[in-house]
Amino acid sequence: LGFELPGQLVFDSECRTHSICKLCKSVWASLVTPFCKHLKTFGARALREALYVSLKNATRGHGSSWQQGGTFLIEKSEDAVGCKMAWREEFPGDWQPIHQILADGLGIETEPISFPERLDFVINARSNGTDVAAQSQTQTRS
Repeated sequence: LGFELPGQLVFDSECRTHSICKLCKSVWASLVTPFCKHLKTFGARALREALYVSLKNATRGHGSSWQQGGTFLIEKSEDAVGCKMAWREEFPGDWQPIHQILADGLGIETEPISFPERLDFVINARSNGTDVAAQSQTQTRS
C-alpha cells in the first residue's frame, strides 16, 4: 500500500461482533441484490465469478455466505475507545471506496482504485494460474 497500516486487523471466529455491530444477514441481500446493483458496473462475467467464488468457499471456516460486513475505524485514546467511522454493507460489494476510507478516516490521501479494473486483474491472474498476491506486489513496486 505504500504506508504502514495504522492499527490491527481483528478476526472474530464466533461471529459475536457481527451482531454487536448491527451488521445484516440476508439470503436476498447476498444473492439477488448484487446482481441488481452491480450488473451494469462489473458485467455478467464478474458476477458469475463472484457467485463461483462464493459457492466454492461455502465451507466450514469461511463464515456465512449470508452475512454482510462493514468497515469500522476504531480509535483508542488514553481513557476511551470509540468508533471513528462505520460503514455497514447492505449487500456484497456495497463497499465504501478505500480511498475515501483512507482520506476521511485516517487522513491519508490516495488515488481512487477502480474495482472493475482490480477485479479484471484478479480474474485474469486466476485464469492464467498466477499468484495474485505476488503479482499485485510486483505491480505495486513498479
